[in-house]
Amino acid sequence: MFDKRGVSNFAALVSSLENGSQAPTYVAFDLLMLNGCDLRPQTLEQRKQKLQRLLSGQQAGLLRYADHIAGHGAQVL
Repeated sequence: MFDKRGVSNFAALVSSLENGSQAPTYVAFDLLMLNGCDLRPQTLEQRKQKLQRLLSGQQAGLLRYADHIAGHGAQVL
């Protein structure tokens, strides 16, 4: 669930799941299969490129693409 500023809100997700007030948004960050093809042998960056193309134009809907952040994983975490 995202608030009006576009920030994810776990408490809103729990509330929505309890009372069904709003459909949650699924954020996709990886694509493992496509049209019956196993993409796992490809690099994460290659799979994410395919996912991004697949979901282009879906950012306002119930399915969103999670951007890729390269490098400095410990700092991001």
